Amino acid sequence: MAQQENKPVKALEWLKWSIIWLGFAAIVAGNIHYQHVSSYIRVSVIIVAAILLLLFSLTTQKGASSWQFFKDSKSEVRKVVWPTRQETIQTALVVTVIVAIFSIFIWIIDSAFSSLIGAILFK
Repeated sequence: MAQQENKPVKALEWLKWSIIWLGFAAIVAGNIHYQHVSSYIRVSVIIVAAILLLLFSLTTQKGASSWQFFKDSKSEVRKVVWPTRQETIQTALVVTVIVAIFSIFIWIIDSAFSSLIGAILFK
């Protein structure tokens, strides 16, 4: 019984996504067809049409779950404890010093190997 009730929902979802994709195809085709029209007008129409299609996509199950995900993400970002300016500067300095030390170390090893290989090959 649940499978029969789910078929109209899936068909409606498929129809909605078909309309959305056809809408985006119409935007592209219209932009190509109306190349002679001012760019400002074409861009304005594209933005308005894209916003309308985006809002229409929110009525689908995937669109609604995506919107819920973005709302939850925003809520999670508010919970993050961000480092202070001093902590950020100290961490950046530590990383810079460590990178510099390892760069010098690798340069020394590279120079040693280059000298060793040069001595072996060009003896």
